[in-house]
Amino acid sequence: MELDPGQLAFLVAQGILPEQVFDARGMATAVWQERAREEGMLFVLGAPCRAAGHRLRTRANHCIQCDTRKIAYIRRHAAPGFVYIAASRGAMLLKIGSCVDTEQRARNLRNHRYGNGVDWEIIAWAKTLAMGEVEFGIHRDLESFMIEGSYEHDGRIQRTRELLRGDLDAVWQAYNARVQMIAEANRWRHPGFDRFNFGGDAPPR
Repeated sequence: MELDPGQLAFLVAQGILPEQVFDARGMATAVWQERAREEGMLFVLGAPCRAAGHRLRTRANHCIQCDTRKIAYIRRHAAPGFVYIAASRGAMLLKIGSCVDTEQRARNLRNHRYGNGVDWEIIAWAKTLAMGEVEFGIHRDLESFMIEGSYEHDGRIQRTRELLRGDLDAVWQAYNARVQMIAEANRWRHPGFDRFNFGGDAPPR
């Protein structure tokens, strides 16, 4: 695969090795996406983008030279880690998320007063090879349960739409559908799981 000096400099600056880039030139999009997925490649060299003629893309066909934020997004999407359910009794809210350290994540949720909750606990987790992919799949399945809330970060109030209000049974059903194929040794559920069912139907959208 031939990379021009600008492409090589960009890859070096972003910590991407040339051998981590799939050569998709001359291939139909559906073909190279499947090939890149099979080979575990997150980035590709393909046709020029419309905005600036860049050739470096994500496997999802987004230009990483126009928007470098896509690099962190796809790395997290495909990275190993834990997909979890967190609950706050005080705020009567649930959250689906992903992380590499569940204990640290629970502390962060409490410290940042996520959704105004100060008693967040992780009540279920599953260890997966692609935590972002699993997490966002569950979010799509539970879109009608999502509500907007806030949290503190660096002394500022931030908005989020990753909070859930509704029946824990429905949340668990969507979560379990995505993680049930993971080995039992890589899954955990709080022994008092049912005590975090705050009830109620999904709020109107």
